This record gives sequence, structure tokens and C-alpha cells, in this order.
Amino acid sequence: MSHTFDLLYHSSGRRHWVHRNVTDWGIRDNFLTGRVQYWYNQHHQSIGSTKILSDLRKDPAVTEQVTLKQVKRIMSKLGIRCQVHQKKHSRIK
Repeated sequence: MSHTFDLLYHSSGRRHWVHRNVTDWGIRDNFLTGRVQYWYNQHHQSIGSTKILSDLRKDPAVTEQVTLKQVKRIMSKLGIRCQVHQKKHSRIK
């Protein structure tokens, strides 16, 4: 199993390194982060969380179930948003 080192701050202000094992959840989260970024770039930053979710569910590389909450959490962690807004209703009749 691989290890990571995280820098933690104590309440007294001291810093120290913590030796942690990478969990299965962390590995899966890193994989999903890559796939979300891939689909976001494939659609030229004009795709939202629900369309990314539908693409992930069709993606043969993703074998486990993915929820909308997971996709939204990963998108906020990456700081990505859909760059296209829906048209507002036309008032001209």
C-alpha cells in the first residue's frame, strides 16, 4: 500500500508531518477526479454536473456507481463550473 504525507497544524501553531496510508476511497476519488476533468475538457467547459454524471455512467472505465453528489463535490474541489448559461425565456411574442 502506498503512503502519503500530509502537513497538519497543531492548535498551538506547530506544524508536523503525518504519515498516512492511501485508502481505497482515496484511490477511487482520485480516479473519479480524473474522469470528471476528462469529460469537462471533452465538452470544452460547456457541461454541467448532470451531463458529466450521465457521461460517467456510460463510461466503460467507470465500473462503480457514481452519484450526482459525488460529481458536484469533485467539481467544487477542482473549481470547475459550466461556462455556458441557459437562455432566458424570450419575451417577444
